[in-house]
Amino acid sequence: MKLTRNTTPAAPAPTQTAAALLEALDRKRAALLDRDAELHKQQISLEAGGAVPSPPGAGPSLHDKAIEMLNGTAPPGSSAGGPRNEVLYAVLFERQALAQAIEMLRSPIIHAELERVSEQLEEARPAWGEITRRRVLALEALRKANVEAYEFMSTLQRKARTSIVGWFPCDAAGVPFDFVDAKLGGDITDFIDAAVRSGFCSSKEAGR
Repeated sequence: MKLTRNTTPAAPAPTQTAAALLEALDRKRAALLDRDAELHKQQISLEAGGAVPSPPGAGPSLHDKAIEMLNGTAPPGSSAGGPRNEVLYAVLFERQALAQAIEMLRSPIIHAELERVSEQLEEARPAWGEITRRRVLALEALRKANVEAYEFMSTLQRKARTSIVGWFPCDAAGVPFDFVDAKLGGDITDFIDAAVRSGFCSSKEAGR
């Protein structure tokens, strides 16, 4: 009995819904609250030791710091070292930025924007899926051509009984001309696997 590989497209991965985006905001808010609780404990300890907040020098504005926290670009542990007075100042500053960031997450404007973005993502999904499918097909065509080129040069080299590397023009090497195995891993295969998982193409189209 001949076994055939299942080439049915994977069930489409859902586009980010407004509810999912709001859940992500809730997780972000919880993480910010946890960080604030840690800083509050540190603040109490420093103040109990007689520290007085003293600014260390130039730094980001409170608003910029809050935006960094929302984007995940604020450096962790920014209030972990230095003189105690400066550390206390950094703790208080970070807590103020956290409060501002948390308030931003509660904004109805942000929630309305998430609804709008979610709708746009859903509307754009079919067109993006078709673009992604064409890219996968192009990569699979490239992989087959790379295999053919490799086999051609290997056969020619065996006949010549010597290295012929560089003898032919366009004897390219490196990415993407070394892409010959659809399961090797790397950026290209990660992209193709994601396309299959998302239902943008079938396993057969992806050379799986």
